[in-house]
Amino acid sequence: MQSSLLNSTLDDKNLSKLPNFKLLWKQLVTMDYGGDIYWNKYNYTRMSLRKKRACLEALWVTKQQKTYDSS
Repeated sequence: MQSSLLNSTLDDKNLSKLPNFKLLWKQLVTMDYGGDIYWNKYNYTRMSLRKKRACLEALWVTKQQKTYDSS
C-alpha cells in the first residue's frame, strides 16, 4: 500500500508542477536528510530578494531626488 501511494504521488501531474517536488519526493522515499540543500536554497532566494529590494530602493531614491531637484 505504501509503495502504491508513493507511486501515485510521483505520477500526480499537479504535484509534479511544484518546484523541487522531485527532490522532496526523493528525500521522503530514501530517508536521507538533505537539510543543507533546502537551507542553501532558502538563503540563495533570500539574498536574491534582498538584492532586488536594494535595487528598487535605489531607483526610488533616485526618482525622488530628481523630483525634488526639478521642483
